[in-house]
Amino acid sequence: MAYSHSSFSHIRSSCSLPNLLLYSLGLLLFTLSSASLAPILLARSPPASFGWALLAVSAASLLSSLLALFSHAARLCFIAHAATAASTIIGQCLALLALLLQPEPCLELLKPATGLRKARILMKIEAGVLAGMLVVQAATFVSACVVQRWWEREHVEVEKAKKVAARRRRSRRVAVEREEAFVNSAADAEGREMEERI
Repeated sequence: MAYSHSSFSHIRSSCSLPNLLLYSLGLLLFTLSSASLAPILLARSPPASFGWALLAVSAASLLSSLLALFSHAARLCFIAHAATAASTIIGQCLALLALLLQPEPCLELLKPATGLRKARILMKIEAGVLAGMLVVQAATFVSACVVQRWWEREHVEVEKAKKVAARRRRSRRVAVEREEAFVNSAADAEGREMEERI
């Protein structure tokens, strides 16, 4: 579907409530993603292999949150946000399942430099933050898709209204031209009759 950039960006900028919703969810996701870095780095710095995996999930979530903040700016930002959000949701699900279902192997893979008790507490904090990130990420993704669909529907209606207005102007112009042609032909016919009489 081809979009007129000026009218589509005008529709996007005129919708303040959807923009505010997406911005708020993106900001909340950014905060949670930033907070998820702390337990990993506190457990061991530099992190072990599983720690790097958790850091990658957090970094992807940070990127997705930044794209969510600007997903209303352009269609390309929305597409990039949708792609990173979908992959981030998968990563968050896998990390959360690993932390909840296999805590002991995860603890061994983290190789914490701190005590075992402190490492368990940090893992529980990380699991809680990951669960929060997953919920907010899913809400951001769904709301971005809904708002994007709404913007597209609004854009289609604006374009239809423009086409109808252009069609009306064209039909008025054609009607005026026909009327002028009719008046001119009537004047020509009247002129011919006058010439024939003379």
